Amino acid sequence: MKRLSIGTKITLTVVGTSLIFALLVGTTTFVHLSRVSQAVQLAEEAARAAQVALRLTSAEKDYVASPSASLRERILQEAEKMDRALTLLRHHPFPGEASSQLLRLAQLRQRHRQAQEQLFQAPTRAQRLKAQEALEVLENQIQGTATFLAEEARKGVAGTANTARGVILLALLTTLLIGTLLALRVAVSISEPLLQLAQMANRIAQGDLRSSIEVRTEDEVGMLSATFNRMVAQLREADERLRESTVSKQMLSDLLRDLSQQISASELLMIETGRQFARRLSGTLAQHLDTFAEQGLGHLRLEGVDSQRSEILFVGEGLVENTRNSRYPTDHFTRGFLAEVVAKLAGAAANCEEIACVSRGDPFCRFVVYPAEGTTFPHLNALVLEATRWRPLEEAKT
Repeated sequence: MKRLSIGTKITLTVVGTSLIFALLVGTTTFVHLSRVSQAVQLAEEAARAAQVALRLTSAEKDYVASPSASLRERILQEAEKMDRALTLLRHHPFPGEASSQLLRLAQLRQRHRQAQEQLFQAPTRAQRLKAQEALEVLENQIQGTATFLAEEARKGVAGTANTARGVILLALLTTLLIGTLLALRVAVSISEPLLQLAQMANRIAQGDLRSSIEVRTEDEVGMLSATFNRMVAQLREADERLRESTVSKQMLSDLLRDLSQQISASELLMIETGRQFARRLSGTLAQHLDTFAEQGLGHLRLEGVDSQRSEILFVGEGLVENTRNSRYPTDHFTRGFLAEVVAKLAGAAANCEEIACVSRGDPFCRFVVYPAEGTTFPHLNALVLEATRWRPLEEAKT
C-alpha cells in the first residue's frame, strides 16, 4: 500500500468494498435461492400427491363399477406417480409437525398399497366396493396430509425469502462498515502527512529550518513530503550561506570603517600640515602662491572671487599630491594651505574643498575657499582687487 498512488488506493477501496458486498450478497442469494427452489419443488410434489389421490379415488370408483385391465393399469400408473412424489418428499425433511406428518403420509401410503391389492383381488362387486371405500378414506387422508405439507413448504418459501432479505441487509451493513473502515484508513493515510506538512510550514514560517517530515509512503503525498524536505534542506543551506555572507559583509564593513577612519585621519593631518606651512609665510596672496611654487609643490593661481557667495576659486597644476586613477580628490595639503592663506588675508577662518582633480581625470585641479560656518570675510574686497590684476597661470610658471 505504501507504493500505491492515492487514486489507486481509492479505487481499490471502492472495488474491494463492492466485491465484498457482491460476494456476501451473491453467496446469500445462492444459498437461499437453492432453499427456495427446494421448498417450491416440495410444495409442487406435495400438491401433485394430493391431485394423484383425487384421481385415484375417481379411477377406483370406475374400477368397482366395471373392472378392466386398462383401469387397473391407470390406477397403477397414478399410484406410481404418488410413490415418486412421496419419495421426493421423504428425501427433504420438514421441521416440527411437518416431519411427523411426512412419516404419517408414508404409513398411509403403505396401507393404501395394501388396500389396492385387496381391490384388485376382490372377486365380487361387494368386496370391491368395500375395498374402494377403504381406499377412499386413505386417499382423503393422503390428500389432506399432502395439502398440509404443501402449505408448510410454501411457508418455508416465505420464511426463506424473509431470511434472505435479512441476510442481504446484514451483508449490506457489514459491507458499509468494512468500506467505512477502509475509507477512514485511506483518509488517514492522506490527511496525516498533509497535516504534518501544514505544521512544518508553520514552523518554517517562524524560522525553524531544522524540521523534516518522515516519508512513510511512495504515493503523491509521499512525493510531496520528500520534495518539501528537499526544499527545507535547500532553504537551510541558503540560510547558512546568507549567515556566512552577513558575517563576511560585517567584517568587510568594519574593515572599511577602520580604513576610512585612518584615511580621514591622514587627510586631516595633511590639511593641518598645509595650514602650518601657510602660517610660516607672509606677504600678499601672490607671494604666498609664488613661495608654494618655489618649494616645488606645484603652481596655483587665483581664478576668481564670488563676492555674493563669499567664495574664492583657485586653479592648480602639477601639484605634488596628484596621483592617477583615484575616485576622490587627493590634494589635501593644498587645501589646508589655501584655506590658511585666505583666512590670513580675508580676516576670518576659512575652509577649502577640491571640486576638480587631475587624479580623477580632470584637466586642472580646482579649489573653492569659503568662510567657516557662522563667519564672513571682512577683507574680501582686497582679494577681489588682487584678482583683477592677477597674472595668468602660464606666466606664473615662467
